[in-house]
Amino acid sequence: MSEFPPPLPPDRPAPSPSDAGSGSNGSPPTDTLPEVLPPTIPGRLGGNFPPDRAGAVLGLGIASLGVLVLDFLGLIHPMCCCGASMISIGLAIPSIVMANADLAAMGAGRMDPAGRSSTSGGRTCAIIALVIAGLMIIGAVIAVIAGLALFGAMSAAGNRP
Repeated sequence: MSEFPPPLPPDRPAPSPSDAGSGSNGSPPTDTLPEVLPPTIPGRLGGNFPPDRAGAVLGLGIASLGVLVLDFLGLIHPMCCCGASMISIGLAIPSIVMANADLAAMGAGRMDPAGRSSTSGGRTCAIIALVIAGLMIIGAVIAVIAGLALFGAMSAAGNRP
């Protein structure tokens, strides 16, 4: 699309410069004003908006889930589940904070909304990873408490391992 208004139809003559102030209040008539054209970049709003951080939010959300998947597959063997959970939480929390700030700015019209779906997807991935990591930490704490209780019961009975 061009930044220039479309040409006038052939049956309508072009306005002369003397007709510039012939409106009812001295302003130019409305039929000679150019049309406001849509932005030239599809899917983007015109104006001076700060860029969205959809790529960073989505990357952090997927990385937080990826760490947990690698831990479940046993590919992060030297680390215990709590270590992988802490890494996942460390990636998920900034993703959620950035996504909430960006979505609020997009809703208020202060940020380009072109990355809204990627930002929402990154936030969703981060929330899922945060819940899974929290459950893994709770499970690890329960396992440690059960192990200590079992060890204490065996010690009290005189059965030393």
